[in-house]
Amino acid sequence: MSGPPVPPGTPPGRPVPPDQAVPPPVPAQPAPPRPVPSGPPDGPPYGVASAPLHPVASAPGYATTWNPRALAARLAQLPWVEGIRRLRWNLWLPIGIAFVTITGAVLTYLSIALESTASSYDRLAVVQQVLVQARDSGAQSQAHAYSGLAAQYRAMLAEADAIEGTDPERAAALRAVASSFGTQAGIAAYLTGESGELRFDYDLAYLSALHNRDAIAPPDNQPMLTAARAHDYHARSRTLAATVVVMLAVVVLLTLARLYRRNRVRVPLVAAAGAAYLVTIVVALANLG
Repeated sequence: MSGPPVPPGTPPGRPVPPDQAVPPPVPAQPAPPRPVPSGPPDGPPYGVASAPLHPVASAPGYATTWNPRALAARLAQLPWVEGIRRLRWNLWLPIGIAFVTITGAVLTYLSIALESTASSYDRLAVVQQVLVQARDSGAQSQAHAYSGLAAQYRAMLAEADAIEGTDPERAAALRAVASSFGTQAGIAAYLTGESGELRFDYDLAYLSALHNRDAIAPPDNQPMLTAARAHDYHARSRTLAATVVVMLAVVVLLTLARLYRRNRVRVPLVAAAGAAYLVTIVVALANLG
């Protein structure tokens, strides 16, 4: 049987005074289970109102009631939220500047292509005008040549009429030669009247010559139509060149928005740049159609 516990440092075999004896250890008792109250019927469950919705909720002066505006204001004041906002501007503004720059380069290429097409139509209009003038000059020359042949034909008939009384056989031979000459020269269709009053239809000969040259020359109004089309391409090219200038202005606005740190200045600049970009794209597509 063991006695009471001995204080440390007591020699063995020495009796321990009662006032210095160490009381025996008390065995640990299990803790009773903690009741979980359900709370009042009209309130939130137990423990919900006391649990913070966000780490900001533990800040001094934070109301435990749900207030979205107050929570958004608190979140906006956090350093990492401001960093994300700055990162968003610093990410999207360079992307927008690059996209606008690429769009301006594409519009520049299209403007140059339209100007090249307009120059081609200008040269084509000049060529067509030369062909039309050549056809007109050729028709006039042919009509003048027919007029000369018709004069020779009338002279032969006049000579036959003059010698018909003295030498009928020679007069008949001259008429036969004149008839063959008119047929071979192709002027018989342009002569009207009797032998003594023959008339050469110059306008009919000119129109006939023009008709014969239609296969190698365009119509008379074709050079004007081609020139009008060239003018249209020139106008569209100039419009696209103007859109390139607007794109440069959009790049300047986005660059200024990137330099400014205040949203009250940055947001209007970005809005103006976006509106100008959309209007420019609409105008460019209208001129490309």
